[in-house]
Amino acid sequence: MTLDLIALVSAGALALLGLWPFGPYQLTLLAARALFGPRSVRPPFRPEVGAPATFALCVCAHNEEAVIEQKIRNLLDIKETAGGGVEILIYCDGCTDRTVEIARRFEPDVKVFVSEERRGKIYGMNVLADAAASAVLVFTDADIVADRELVRVLRRYFGDPQVGCVDVPLKHTNPDATPTTEVGTTYFRFEGWTKQLESDTGSLIGSTGGCYALRRDLYRRLSPGLCDDLHVSMSVLVQGFRVVRASGVHSYEAHPTLAEEEFRRRVRQTTQALHSHRVLWPELRRLGAWNLYKYFSHRLLRWFSGWCLLVASLLVLVVACRTFGLAPVVLTVTGGAAAFASARALRVKLADRLWSALVALAGTSFGVIMGLRGHRAVTWEGARSSRRAVLPP
Repeated sequence: MTLDLIALVSAGALALLGLWPFGPYQLTLLAARALFGPRSVRPPFRPEVGAPATFALCVCAHNEEAVIEQKIRNLLDIKETAGGGVEILIYCDGCTDRTVEIARRFEPDVKVFVSEERRGKIYGMNVLADAAASAVLVFTDADIVADRELVRVLRRYFGDPQVGCVDVPLKHTNPDATPTTEVGTTYFRFEGWTKQLESDTGSLIGSTGGCYALRRDLYRRLSPGLCDDLHVSMSVLVQGFRVVRASGVHSYEAHPTLAEEEFRRRVRQTTQALHSHRVLWPELRRLGAWNLYKYFSHRLLRWFSGWCLLVASLLVLVVACRTFGLAPVVLTVTGGAAAFASARALRVKLADRLWSALVALAGTSFGVIMGLRGHRAVTWEGARSSRRAVLPP
């Protein structure tokens, strides 16, 4: 086998690994669901024996004056619709705006916990989990609203004693605002479909961060720098309980409209996810083969997709240079880059969307480097472009 052929085979293998989380993996889930049928919640939507489960709606906020009132009113609507058994807890993390002032207007219906210094979301989650008196914790972001029926639907899912965590599907309210939101919301819809397939075939791998619920006795105190939604839901899975996706209820948020905000978000999430991987791996590796396959396919490979595709592209370029010569390849690549830059300058939608996708992929790839170097994202600023009033459709 020649060196060029070895390079092309290696490039093909790396490209397949890089693309596996974005199509081939989902085909395997579809095949599994077709062969074995979807795994339902058992007993299907039967309330727990005795008193219905109680719920703590928990929110961590830092400088969220633009959305905190809307958030609290949404939580009060959910509490009213639930017909009792709901408490609302808000943690304010080193706020320098009017977040605390606005939140305290709703006391005593809302319990407000304030830290004068910035400690981060993980610290706040531990505070709220310790303070909650309910059987189920619902963590939801300050810039998200949810359907009024949230608790009523979740209560039915937790009627199954094998369900430990429930993911609430997320919808974005500004899918066409900018190329960044078009690409981001398309990806989120694809992720939502993937999570549903995972739920149908056992358990999903990592909940949506905007809104998810778990049994309080399965909550483990978190250390700084972890990816909370991934870590919490995977902690439930390694304890032997199912992580499922809810149907009949949604949460809603505005997607960031700026590419630089999406880049920073991807860097932070990937950095935190790799830290969670290191902490959980001693338990994760003892999962069954099916869940391990899902974890490697959906999580590990996705984090490293950008690097796999980059190395594959470089190998193809090396073979092209050896075959056609350096000058023609450099001319072709330069011409392609110039055409792409021109298309962006002319605001060609396809070019803008491709750029947004590349920025998001670059953020994940850069986050891998930061995570492998031991960086910890303990505190961060939410995307300002997504802090706006959000109304469910």
